[in-house]
Amino acid sequence: MPLTRPIRQAEWNMSSIANLVCPTCGGAIAVRKEELRCRGRCGQDWRSVWEDTRSRQRDSDEGKSNRKRASQDSGKCQTPE
Repeated sequence: MPLTRPIRQAEWNMSSIANLVCPTCGGAIAVRKEELRCRGRCGQDWRSVWEDTRSRQRDSDEGKSNRKRASQDSGKCQTPE
């Protein structure tokens, strides 16, 4: 399964950032207006990773919702007019 690693990495990053722990060095993440910056050794700003991952999740959720709706609609009986 080639997608397992990237998916797990994205989940790890999201979980870490949500808990304000840097996924790279384990330092605390400071939240400011436009930053999610690590206050530990690496000093990385995680905002772009957070936004990109959330965007992909929303797109995936919308796709799942549309597929579910389409399958429900195809199962309905059509009455002739």
